[in-house]
Amino acid sequence: EAIADVLLQQGNKGALVVADELLGFVVGGMNQYKGGKGTDRTDTLELFNGGPRAIDRKGRAVLIKNWGASVMGGTQPDAIARAASNGSLEADGLLQRFTLYLPHYATKGPDRAGDAAARKRYHAVLDNLTKMAARPDLAPVRFSPEASVIVDEARDWIFATARESWLPPGLRSHLAKWPAMLARFCLTYAAIEAADEGEPCIPSAISDHIAAQVWQMMHDTLWSHAKHFFLLTLGGSGDKSALRQ
Repeated sequence: EAIADVLLQQGNKGALVVADELLGFVVGGMNQYKGGKGTDRTDTLELFNGGPRAIDRKGRAVLIKNWGASVMGGTQPDAIARAASNGSLEADGLLQRFTLYLPHYATKGPDRAGDAAARKRYHAVLDNLTKMAARPDLAPVRFSPEASVIVDEARDWIFATARESWLPPGLRSHLAKWPAMLARFCLTYAAIEAADEGEPCIPSAISDHIAAQVWQMMHDTLWSHAKHFFLLTLGGSGDKSALRQ
């Protein structure tokens, strides 16, 4: 109900849910006021796709223009492994909708002053992002011809890898979300670049250098983290030697 109220006020902008303890949100925060019989989990799954959603309940009938939200948080690998031991976390695909990143342990860094120019630029980008408007023509943002070549090659890799026999079911389901995530990351990178240059909106076409940056990040970084998570953290049944690929 609370997310519905926020999205109703936000219009088409969506929202960000920041969970200090992500496991509590994913496991313990669903249907706790409805005796386990509510639709919180289904509603949360649908936040991933966005789009209009009608809420028609007793005493309340509203139309949410964009039922979409991002969820961000952290948790301990051991804790989520224990919670996933009965397979419940992987059953409905909620876990597979997350972009996974396993940070390294902190190490001693150099004792130096912060980069004031970088900090100023960072905050300027954030400020410009909050002011960014939709394109005046409301036309969909497309890939440039050069970017389309990169995206097609990336999708070919995704579809081919998803058929590999060593993938455990959870990782296979996660990889199935990648074509959509590729486009979303490209839009995010394009928005950041436009905000950095002081542009009022996202350009009409995604450039090839943005598509290349995004795919390199996904293939070289996110893929290794996803394999580690589903094969080791969750103890998947796939071939562990794949972690070396």
